[in-house]
Amino acid sequence: MARNLGHKYYAAARKSQKLYMQDGIKVETKSITTGDKQTLYLSQHDVELIKDRRVAIVDDVISTGGSLQSLEQLVALAGGSVVAKCFVLAEGDAKDRKDIIYLASIPLL
Repeated sequence: MARNLGHKYYAAARKSQKLYMQDGIKVETKSITTGDKQTLYLSQHDVELIKDRRVAIVDDVISTGGSLQSLEQLVALAGGSVVAKCFVLAEGDAKDRKDIIYLASIPLL
């Protein structure tokens, strides 16, 4: 998406801490998928990319919004501001949210 929008760089939050992320930041959330605590990590390099920038969060699916909340916290900790929240799919009641955009909705089974 970054390339298609003409941006040179993008930042990626990870669900596991990679070796190059030892100096980065993290936030915790509860995963709807596993029911367990989930930690999202951002490398210091990506923190510097986000600092003082307008940021679009892009993810595959939104359901309860827990991961989105964690991503928003990561952006705030990094010193950026979220200006767009974009998803491929909105699951269940997420389709009724007014603060996101998405391509299609799917029922919660």
